[in-house]
Amino acid sequence: MVIYRAGGLDYTRRFDHTKVVDVIEYVDDVVYVIEITQGPCPLPLRLRVRQFEPRKTDKTHWSYNTVSKSQDSGAFCLADVEKTAKEFDQYIASNAVEGLAEVVKDRDPDDIATIKTEDGDGKQEAKKSPDQQDFLQKIDLGLSPGFGANHPHPGKILVSRMIVAQFDSIRHERIYKKLAPEVLRTIDTFLASCNKEARFTVFLATFLLLHQAARTSQDRHRHTQQNSGGKQLETRYGNLQDPLTSFVEEVHHSAVMLLAHWQYFKRCDLMSFKWDDIGESTLMFLEPDQIKLLKHIVGRLKEELPDIPATPAEGCWEHELFWVSKMFVSESSPKTDWTPPEMFTGAKPSVGRE
Repeated sequence: MVIYRAGGLDYTRRFDHTKVVDVIEYVDDVVYVIEITQGPCPLPLRLRVRQFEPRKTDKTHWSYNTVSKSQDSGAFCLADVEKTAKEFDQYIASNAVEGLAEVVKDRDPDDIATIKTEDGDGKQEAKKSPDQQDFLQKIDLGLSPGFGANHPHPGKILVSRMIVAQFDSIRHERIYKKLAPEVLRTIDTFLASCNKEARFTVFLATFLLLHQAARTSQDRHRHTQQNSGGKQLETRYGNLQDPLTSFVEEVHHSAVMLLAHWQYFKRCDLMSFKWDDIGESTLMFLEPDQIKLLKHIVGRLKEELPDIPATPAEGCWEHELFWVSKMFVSESSPKTDWTPPEMFTGAKPSVGRE
């Protein structure tokens, strides 16, 4: 299964996503201490950075929606990439749970926002790519927000691309490669076990991974639309030679494999389940609040099903409920039957093309 991007932002030719290295062509000996924000975590991440002499192949500007005007992000890099990698690992361990709590603290647990991005800030978050969620705080390194009135992140200063490229390597080599196998092994153990007390954990993990498949598709489609320059590309997510295009397809097929395991594991039809008679069913080990949440999700999903796109051209792969809705489909019928997504690389490159 593929649950994370292999990396490679193409912001520099000095190294790829598999190399965690320092950029040693410094302009001077000055070390700046900056703070950046990352997604929902309320606590900023403190970094030590230095200015370097950029090469022609180093990108030092951010562009938006293919506009010619761009934002200078400066030629800054991490002062010590290995030290930063260790500090980032500690930062995640200390703040990951708090960050999740921050996202849901003001939301009703019964709200559909628990499974579907709501209007307002939620939709704005959905439009951001992961690397565009890193913003400078306090010390601005002499930089200022660009793009004028069309700035996608008003008032924000985007982090230097070299720093983002170095973090891309850190995430890939020191975070994802370590955590992803552990996550998949744990889920596989639960799926193959008779431990009914782990049922809600399996449900939640499956739900989150399938939802992320939609968000991944959504982000890649957004990026393609904003950077195509009006040209029709070979697939919905970019041209065939782009590694990120095949990455999205791999995410889709990983979602299909996960759904196959889930359908075997759940052993009940949640869409027609008799909630007043839990009895000896597979849900008997769930806590009352877990049953309440599951019942609520099923009820709201029934209301949302007619509005979920049915074809790639309509945007089904990017819809936040498309993949998770398949968790609740049990009986084949003209309305509920579905087949795994068609390949959109070598076999049928035109599938979902706009």
